[in-house]
Amino acid sequence: MSLLPRILLPIATIFAAFSVVLAGNVPQFQGAISEFEAVRGCLERHLDTYRSSAQEMMDSASSLDAAPEFTARWMEVIMRDNSILEGQARQVIHSLSLREKNAQMDEIIEKLASASLEFDSLKAASERLVSACPVWAFGIFPDLQGEASPSGSLRGEFTALTRALLIEIARELKEVVAMQTDLRKQQQAFLGELIKMRAELASRDEELDAQIAGKRELAVVAAAGLSRDKDGPAMLRRCRNGLRSAVVDALNSLDDTDIGRLPGRLGSPLQFRPAEGSEAEGVLGPEYACEQYSQVRSVARGRIALASYFPGYGLTIAVLHSRHRVMIYSHLSASFVCVGDAVDAGQEIGLSGESGLALHPCLLFGQLIGSDIEDAWLRIDWPVH
Repeated sequence: MSLLPRILLPIATIFAAFSVVLAGNVPQFQGAISEFEAVRGCLERHLDTYRSSAQEMMDSASSLDAAPEFTARWMEVIMRDNSILEGQARQVIHSLSLREKNAQMDEIIEKLASASLEFDSLKAASERLVSACPVWAFGIFPDLQGEASPSGSLRGEFTALTRALLIEIARELKEVVAMQTDLRKQQQAFLGELIKMRAELASRDEELDAQIAGKRELAVVAAAGLSRDKDGPAMLRRCRNGLRSAVVDALNSLDDTDIGRLPGRLGSPLQFRPAEGSEAEGVLGPEYACEQYSQVRSVARGRIALASYFPGYGLTIAVLHSRHRVMIYSHLSASFVCVGDAVDAGQEIGLSGESGLALHPCLLFGQLIGSDIEDAWLRIDWPVH
């Protein structure tokens, strides 16, 4: 076995182990590597808004003419929600960083594999020439012109060629050794950072799970109170009107001349079709039960009108497909897009969750008609699985 395969084998083994470590429960963006920076930029911009928007909504909720107990429950859900969304955004940012390092390791190993092939080829050629060199030097092997021995010029050319090839091999070997040294340094740095990041993510996973469980209990109480308390219907109207007003304002500021129209048949907003009976009417619109951190996709070509938190709806994305044709995606845990972004049909725009008044991981999805969200189940071409 040549030198480089012996070098690459343990590296490949270590890299495979890294891949196993990375395949945990961390939510990961599934898009192309070239989109990492744009997605990370959106996540970081959303991070900046969670605390400020939570405080603004707290101030707004405290001004309601409602019973103190009702207001307190509502404000607690908002605060818990935004704290959880902040943690989930940081978690996905960490996941993107890990995947980016993964891609960098792929590039390095690919370069080493290419260098290995070149090295083996040059080494084989040099061995053939070196083995022939003594024969030519002593004149035993006839040249192509049938002379008994090669001339001095031919011997000189052969020697120069052999020397040039050996110099080339030495140069290539030096580059490979330098690359190997650099790779080992990156491995050590990567491994140390990976261990630290995974430990941090594991700790945050536990913290988020506890926060989500506590918030879910609050949401159950708050949702029950909406139908029981005299202030509930007014709060639901406030939620619907708040979202509708934000969409109307967004429509006035967006250019919709290049986004086409909303087709009669829609792509699937989820990677997998929800189980039969999982569709339900939530307190604010139609919900589809799904796994936590499921990929959420745009059902058609459009432009992002909203990507922010709304009381009751939680983290919400509104996609403009044509004038007055807006699809709503709510109860998300992360948004990969920002206002003004153009999106294609099937493009991943976020991850499902249970923000707002969701009582379990789900996606609130449909077309906004007035201040209501119309169920679009019959228009969706669900994937067959």
